[in-house]
Amino acid sequence: MPLAIPRNLVEAAELDGRQAWLATLPATVKGAQQRWSLEHGEPFQPGGRTAWVAPARGDAGEDMVLKVAWRHAEAMHEADGLRAWNGGGAAQREPWLVIDPKPYVGDPTYDPLQHLLNCDERLRLDPRGLAHRMADLLGLDRQRLLRWLFARCVQESPEWPGLAEIARRIAPT
Repeated sequence: MPLAIPRNLVEAAELDGRQAWLATLPATVKGAQQRWSLEHGEPFQPGGRTAWVAPARGDAGEDMVLKVAWRHAEAMHEADGLRAWNGGGAAQREPWLVIDPKPYVGDPTYDPLQHLLNCDERLRLDPRGLAHRMADLLGLDRQRLLRWLFARCVQESPEWPGLAEIARRIAPT
């Protein structure tokens, strides 16, 4: 059976000229399966923009997550972060697993930004509502999260032009 690839990953790979990386993905996933003696499930949908991520189970029956990402600056120290967490859960909210640590230390309100940016459709439809819902779910300050989202949208807009429009819609007044 062919490897399922989330649409967000396919679109991002095409935009970033990483079709060759995408073509190697099935063999890479198969190699990881064999190397670590695990079985993977269907990838999470709609998926992220730089990695194929799916639930997995080790040969002893333990639950895991398999993540295969292309190299990019934001993830340069991701493996270091994963080693530091050592398979533990996230910010006292188990059973959430850390799969996407960013090399930033600071304001906890910054932490959910990557998730917000990966929710492309919901972000485009209602960026303010999405940020408020996330802040409420995590017990964070709504306005602070919205300001961080604005900053990241501005920062990422040269690479992801659609974020410029979102930044305009949520700009502080």
